Amino acid sequence: MSAIAERFSPDYAAARARFRAATNRFEAGAFEVAPGLTIDWAWSGPENASAVLLYTSGLHGVEGFGGGAAQLEALALADTATAVLWVHALNHFGWANLRRVNEANVDLNRNFNPEGG
Repeated sequence: MSAIAERFSPDYAAARARFRAATNRFEAGAFEVAPGLTIDWAWSGPENASAVLLYTSGLHGVEGFGGGAAQLEALALADTATAVLWVHALNHFGWANLRRVNEANVDLNRNFNPEGG
């Protein structure tokens, strides 16, 4: 099995645990949205960085398996010179329930409004 293949988790709970373990060296936290379902985050790099990369996974729920694996690989290479806000499992419900949509049957990507209104 390749190193990349080993980054894939069998389910949402394992992926969450692995993300938390991979980010324990950074400032980190979680937003609990429902019992057992969270959106975890971590900040790596300088607190006063002039630019920040936002790195997310799990927007399409079930596609979080691939995104989570890529995030673990990138975290293994993360240094402290570049600021990154790592956000794990944006669609925690879809990932945990093997669905692309959230608990309201909404595809978050197709219904994302970057203008905020």
